[in-house]
Amino acid sequence: VWANMDPKMKSTFQGDDGSVGAISAWESEVKEVGVGEQEITKINEGKRLDFEIRFKEPMNDTAMGFMSTEMVSENQTKVKWGINGIIPYPINLPLHE
Repeated sequence: VWANMDPKMKSTFQGDDGSVGAISAWESEVKEVGVGEQEITKINEGKRLDFEIRFKEPMNDTAMGFMSTEMVSENQTKVKWGINGIIPYPINLPLHE
């Protein structure tokens, strides 16, 4: 979804894909997308992947996140995704139309 917000977004990758320390970075002129990077910080093979997201523009903030998988049946996998961070003022103000 993030990448779809700006089809012209520049993406770069560092490190070995799918391993701890791998970084996926983005740069966009679309204000809502901005500039940042995501780094894999821990892998529990087949169960959980932890990552750190570092937003650089238009705000400077860091958040921690994870994706976990759990086999429900032979043909189904339950995926959980979460992010924990603080959104600073005034970005955290609710939008009203």
